[in-house]
Amino acid sequence: MRTARRRDMDITKKIDPQAEFTAAVRAYSEGRLDDALKRMNALLAKHPQGAPRWFAVLASIHLKKENRTLAADAFVQEARINPGMASDLLKHAVSLYHEKREIKKICEIGEWAIEATAKDNKTASIVVSALVEDNELDKAERYLHLLDFTNPWQVTVAFVYYRSRRETGKCFEVLTQGVALSPDDGYLLSTRYALGRDILEFDTMREYAELMADLEAPRAQILFKIERALNRLYWTTSEALTAAPCIESIELATETARHQAMPRRQIAEEGRKLHIGYLSNDFFDHVVMSVLMPILKRHDESKFDFTLFCYTNPATAVAQEKWPEAMRQRVVRIHGMSSPDAAKVISDHKVDILVDLKGYTLGARLDIVNISDAPLKVGYLGFPSTVIGVDLDYAITDHYITPDSSKLHWHEKLCRLPGSLMPNRPLDEIECRAATREAWGLPEDKFIFCSFNALPKFSLRTIAMWGRILAALPDARLWIRCDLEIARQNLLKELGTHGVDPGQIIFAPGAGEFAEHISRLALGDLALDPTPYNGHVTTSDMLRGGLPVLGLRGTTCSSRMTEGQLSVLGVPELIADSEDAYVARAIELAKDREQLLAIRNKLAANKLTSPFFNADLYTRRLEMAFEMMAARARAGLPPEHMDVPA
Repeated sequence: MRTARRRDMDITKKIDPQAEFTAAVRAYSEGRLDDALKRMNALLAKHPQGAPRWFAVLASIHLKKENRTLAADAFVQEARINPGMASDLLKHAVSLYHEKREIKKICEIGEWAIEATAKDNKTASIVVSALVEDNELDKAERYLHLLDFTNPWQVTVAFVYYRSRRETGKCFEVLTQGVALSPDDGYLLSTRYALGRDILEFDTMREYAELMADLEAPRAQILFKIERALNRLYWTTSEALTAAPCIESIELATETARHQAMPRRQIAEEGRKLHIGYLSNDFFDHVVMSVLMPILKRHDESKFDFTLFCYTNPATAVAQEKWPEAMRQRVVRIHGMSSPDAAKVISDHKVDILVDLKGYTLGARLDIVNISDAPLKVGYLGFPSTVIGVDLDYAITDHYITPDSSKLHWHEKLCRLPGSLMPNRPLDEIECRAATREAWGLPEDKFIFCSFNALPKFSLRTIAMWGRILAALPDARLWIRCDLEIARQNLLKELGTHGVDPGQIIFAPGAGEFAEHISRLALGDLALDPTPYNGHVTTSDMLRGGLPVLGLRGTTCSSRMTEGQLSVLGVPELIADSEDAYVARAIELAKDREQLLAIRNKLAANKLTSPFFNADLYTRRLEMAFEMMAARARAGLPPEHMDVPA
């Protein structure tokens, strides 16, 4: 003990730099890391400019103590005073910063590191990745040529760069080049196929369809396991496949295992308000929020309390400033919190029913759901399929999208609303404006088919049907929303293989406001719904605008959505039972204007009396669903399939 005290006293005396450095090196070599670190810190406190090897030794000490960021900092300092060793030192520093996700620190030394290491490939790729993540795209561009396209991770770096630049065509080119050099890399393959769907690269979609036709084949198995759940809905017609594991469920299991799940609390006793917690990052001008807001405004506050647990990015969440003050007061921000901390906030608010509005869509934080202690957990609206791997008790659906046969394929218990799952704003909340075909660049004397759906929904089957329809009706036009130039060219090319003249396609511009968009829809004659992923809110918008929608009867939740909406609105004659029937019906209605007018008038009348646009009735039914779930929980009964009475 006396020796240790003397050593500590010696450190505080006047320091002989070289002797103290030698002592620190000796302590390090003998494994006395705390002593070595204390000596180096004391030495550098007196001589902060350092000397050759000092910071290298400090870095070595930090590495032994697993302080990797501090070690990297020391390597950078050594490189400044020992430029002859800068190449190796900066390689170490960049690699360590990369391990610890120190993006800003990599960016600070990035260009220096690339030049000092003679454009070392590994160093350059890490720096480019960090610059892209930090949105320093111009700097990143200078070093793109240093990436090695035989390295799948570096291909991904280039892909993310071009995606950040919104150069979609270049993204696809990079992925194609990467796949050619690394044909067995599952991530590159899967990403390329998904992007091919986004830009309507139909040859790539055909290639994928051929692969997935035999799910027992090795490559198909690899792709299927790492496929995103949402991407699967764009091509499969099997409800069993929509319930199979996906990359998100695999990743979620790993993430959830890192945290201790909280035991479920008891639900509020009968007679007390039920507290509903809505969980999402879509609390802004998002399509889900556009249909949910009217319901939230109508919640019966004598029976229900509700909170919006918001992990929306703050830059996007500024849209909430336009909300009514009462709604803004309902927001509890959990963005940036760890999942356990977010789950504790939800627990502290004594939420009875936690409602996830995301499912497997972009940015979902389903591990919060998994570790939450909410008495009941429910999936609603965000994702039109079962959400496997998530601790959800119920999924709120309807009879059309989830008939009894669906129960076998959903791990959640189905709570089916009467009518349609789709909530809607009342008709009188949106004032339709006068619109003319001339103003929107549409011919007055042509039959106008319409589609305003998301591009990935334009499946091979969909385009084949549309091609047959347009080829049989050369005077007809397809008015379609397709903003990407590369997707437009791909669409025209594919339709051309079906005998469609490019002049039959009219690309719709964006509409400035929602009311303007709804008003222009009535200018069309008939909307063509895609399959197997139908229009959801897009379909309800068209029906709101008075535009009949032709749908195809489906076999999965996402492919039955339009069927359900048409059924509730009392126009089942717009539901075709097969692809041939879909094509024949479109041609028939285009030729028989009187029949189509009768359907249009029927739709206009039914809109006024159908519960489809009755937000008050919808809210009561949703609340009844919550009450039925709570009643079972209070009775000590496990979740079970249930149907909310009309």
